[in-house]
Amino acid sequence: MRIITLSCLVLLSGTIQTCNQSTMGPSILREEAVELKDAAEATDSQNNTYLVATDQVSANNQDAYIEKRDARGNLLWSVHHSATALDERAVKVVVDPYDIPWVVFTIDGGSTDENFMTNKYVMGEETFGNALFRGYGQADGAAQIVVISCLNPNDGRLERTTFFMSRTSEGDIDAVAKTNTLLVEDFSVDNTVNIQVHSWYLPPGINASHSNYVFHPNATEETKTGDYWVVNYQLTRGLDQILSAELIP
Repeated sequence: MRIITLSCLVLLSGTIQTCNQSTMGPSILREEAVELKDAAEATDSQNNTYLVATDQVSANNQDAYIEKRDARGNLLWSVHHSATALDERAVKVVVDPYDIPWVVFTIDGGSTDENFMTNKYVMGEETFGNALFRGYGQADGAAQIVVISCLNPNDGRLERTTFFMSRTSEGDIDAVAKTNTLLVEDFSVDNTVNIQVHSWYLPPGINASHSNYVFHPNATEETKTGDYWVVNYQLTRGLDQILSAELIP
């Protein structure tokens, strides 16, 4: 079997932004879906199709499901990215200009960290090691938190990942509760990761980090759209920094 190394390197502002792929060959992992809901798809330049969905695995539990099929419709791999009793969903998928898939997940409430992803589907310490937000602390049951991930196209494992959420207070996420609802409405990836979010509590500012979450300075009652703020963010491909945060009043 031929082993292929894929690597994406983009030069931006004098620094290298990466979402590097491993040298692993194709996986034979197949995980059966129970009842898929709200599926979305994206296709790469070779006509491989990535499908993301919510799998209703039991009467009261939903898991995030992803599969890849080749141009003939043959299943190459399928995985569930879920490891807790919380409801997790895979809601958006795009393929960037380098044929790398990116996915947006959501989690409903609870209190957790990167362990919500099964460890065997994480590439290693680097997946969350330099993440902008490596967890979200605590959230009420109704709150929804976003997870943005770059996937290894060979097997569906997570290469780079960050949580993304609103907060009710500034400071260290591990020390200060709590998190509130933020959802991604638009999603694209090129030399940057571009998201438009609706944030029901205070969204992060450009200098926010896991150890010091700071609010967007223009997020006031006057700049809300109804019950939430609308913000366009650009993140690095390494998912470790916010490059811009444009609030849309």
